[in-house]
Amino acid sequence: MKQDIPHISLPGTALKGHGKGKYRGVRQETFITPEAKTVLIEYREWFSKTFRYVWQIDDPVFLTIKGGLEPMQEFAITVLHIADRAEVKFSIHDGRRIVQTALENKGCPNNWIKKIKGRKCSGEESPYSRPAIEQLREMYRRALPELEFLGAGFKGADEWTSEEKEQVRLLLRAASAGALTIDKEKLAGMKKDSNQ
Repeated sequence: MKQDIPHISLPGTALKGHGKGKYRGVRQETFITPEAKTVLIEYREWFSKTFRYVWQIDDPVFLTIKGGLEPMQEFAITVLHIADRAEVKFSIHDGRRIVQTALENKGCPNNWIKKIKGRKCSGEESPYSRPAIEQLREMYRRALPELEFLGAGFKGADEWTSEEKEQVRLLLRAASAGALTIDKEKLAGMKKDSNQ
């Protein structure tokens, strides 16, 4: 709650390989954007009000109410279901690809990207480059302009007009189809103008 870019450390049992074999001891050291943090806090407050739930420090982020309150088990399937309902082609792997591309664009070392994505690093048993969490966070911070898309004028989805929702659907469809290109110089100029 107090971190600008919150760090999330997932054990190997929650990752590819489930902590067995060559994936034994692997952890995912990743982060969420300030935008995502804001949305997750809003979700938590809504959930508390709606279901009169008191959050404990070790509770999972997402809960399901089917058959009583319990941790959501099939998060990836839920993401696919929501994307399908919104008529947007998007999966967890799209998110991983976006993060990897943003980090590569900022010159992040490949082993650091693997650590952020929760994959086995080359030479994991005795690595020469073992990044500290703060080093990973700083690299993630550099990639934020490519990872945040809600902007300062973000409104909750329940406040969007049907026209705004359709515009977002079209934008996401174009991005997932690879038909969306961004002129980084023009974007940088727009950011500079908005800061003045």
